[in-house]
Amino acid sequence: MIGNKFLETVRSNSLLQSGDKVAVGVSGGADSVCLLHLLVTYRDELGIEVIAAHLNHGLRGEDADRDEAFVRSFCDSLGVPLFVERADVAFLAKEKGLGVEECGREARYAFFRSLGADKIATAHHLNDAIETFLFRFARGTGLRGLCSIPVRRGDVIRPLINCTRDEIEEYCKAHNLSYVTDASNGDPSYSRNKIRMDVVPALKELNQSFESAAARCLTLLQADEDYLTQETERAYRLLFDEKTTCLELGPMKDLHPALRTRVLRRFCADCGIPEPEEKHILLVDSRLFEKGFALTFPSGTVLRTDGETLMRDDGEELPEKLRIPVSLTEDQRILFYEKIVSIACAENPGGNNAVDVDKIGRNPVVRSPEPGDAVTMQKRGCTKTLKKLYTELKIPARERVKLPVLADENGVIWAAFAGVDRSRTPEEHTKKIINIYSEDAKNEYGY
Repeated sequence: MIGNKFLETVRSNSLLQSGDKVAVGVSGGADSVCLLHLLVTYRDELGIEVIAAHLNHGLRGEDADRDEAFVRSFCDSLGVPLFVERADVAFLAKEKGLGVEECGREARYAFFRSLGADKIATAHHLNDAIETFLFRFARGTGLRGLCSIPVRRGDVIRPLINCTRDEIEEYCKAHNLSYVTDASNGDPSYSRNKIRMDVVPALKELNQSFESAAARCLTLLQADEDYLTQETERAYRLLFDEKTTCLELGPMKDLHPALRTRVLRRFCADCGIPEPEEKHILLVDSRLFEKGFALTFPSGTVLRTDGETLMRDDGEELPEKLRIPVSLTEDQRILFYEKIVSIACAENPGGNNAVDVDKIGRNPVVRSPEPGDAVTMQKRGCTKTLKKLYTELKIPARERVKLPVLADENGVIWAAFAGVDRSRTPEEHTKKIINIYSEDAKNEYGY
């Protein structure tokens, strides 16, 4: 029966392809002994090459040495190449500031991947998935966490994830496979052991078919998670701007909170924050549309919002804003960062660049955009803030500072990409006109 479950899991999830080299993590326990035996049994049918890997964590003294010796003997009996490595996980954990369990997991997978296999097979089974579900449930995780242990994640596959611990032990008994038992598995001071020894039996009293019911629940949760993941990717492709590497926030207001927080997690991953804590995601979400809000993650990465976009802040200061007085009585060519702003006196209107001089107030200047700047578009007659316009044009915040604006005490007269404000355009009786436009300065100044 377990052989059929094993093959069904492998085939329905495309875990293995013909020609794959598979590294099997073998601790010596019943689950890893069963997995290795199954892979060897079906390797010709699956067309795969099987090798074994064992990491001695150096945590359990003679017991660890006993497990290593057992794995060597077992792999030799199957004719499977075995690779063994020893690591002082306790020392590494202290050095890295990690928990021993987390550090051990990192060391194992680093070792497994060093073997150059196409796939890494681990012996996680259904009871592991159920216990992980209950552990995370008790800690208040979300849907993603409740999905527990996936059947595959990248190059890591788990062919026994639909098999129970009892089925695994029955398989070992039927094939006369001996295995070792970790004495710490009976210590109720460990949370997972307490769940296995106390919580699961209590749930079985409520429902004798608890394991199959839990498996059904996990399948449903994983289906929902897969759908939300697809929707997240679809939304993210629309919101993330590859040019500016910013996340556009306008459409985010219409997203359901469940999808919005997932998009934020996806953005964090692109910013080098692969596993942000839920509290940080919720904090960013609650203040997403506040101008100037910034959050420093434990990794040191900073995310900042200007109210229109969410961006990674690399610590670069924005360019200094410029403010250059303008004369309306003579032609001028003003160097404004990498732009040349040309102001030319004229007798005839110059299309969208023409300004009625009599409609210009006191103290005209060419300056950087300021908060609240807006232009009434000539053709459509609608008023739009420069911030919204530049966001739509996907111009990064640090580049907007370099865009020239002609303004007076009453507001914007003309702005790059926007043209002349409708209220400043010439009329039939206009006596004095200036034409204003900008061009790239590199041709004139050689940069």
